[in-house]
Amino acid sequence: MARRALIRGAAVSLTLAMGLGSPAVGTAQGETVAGEVVVPATTAMLPQTSLLSAGPSGFLRYEYGRGHLWTTYDGVDTVVDASATGVYGLPEFGAGSDVVAAYDESGRVVTLRDMRSGRSRTIPLPPRHEYWATLGSTVVTLAGTQGSDITWHLLDVRDDGSVTDRTVAGVPRASTPSTSATRRWATRTGRS
Repeated sequence: MARRALIRGAAVSLTLAMGLGSPAVGTAQGETVAGEVVVPATTAMLPQTSLLSAGPSGFLRYEYGRGHLWTTYDGVDTVVDASATGVYGLPEFGAGSDVVAAYDESGRVVTLRDMRSGRSRTIPLPPRHEYWATLGSTVVTLAGTQGSDITWHLLDVRDDGSVTDRTVAGVPRASTPSTSATRRWATRTGRS
């Protein structure tokens, strides 16, 4: 009963906010309020979209049943991965840029697709490096043994296709990623 009153109160507030005139509140339970907007729960839950990353020209999102989509700020959708069935952490996709990253675990290659220009480039991971994330068009990897000698690396692809590998300075070699990130890395690498 209290929930129904809360929903009715919200409908009245929505009616007033939309400027649909003064609502006629019914007295009987289940009676419809004039000017009331009712959104069925199934419709209200669609499209079940999760924002994954955003850049200057658009954003990457996951939509249930459609996969990963790049949407420009003009509203144009491009399917990036129709087979995607889940949502992963923000930095895995090229956070803060128009670049969408896709990591092929079996081939150990990160493909960087610039959604504005349509250009794609690949970065093969060096031996003993594990993929961590992509920030903009920079691929972040970890090398070493968790808990003892992890080294962070930044990989960038040049115009000629060669890859630069910069070690992140100032991070203690025994430092490990945050707890949830450590579990993800350990799962990826089989190191628990």
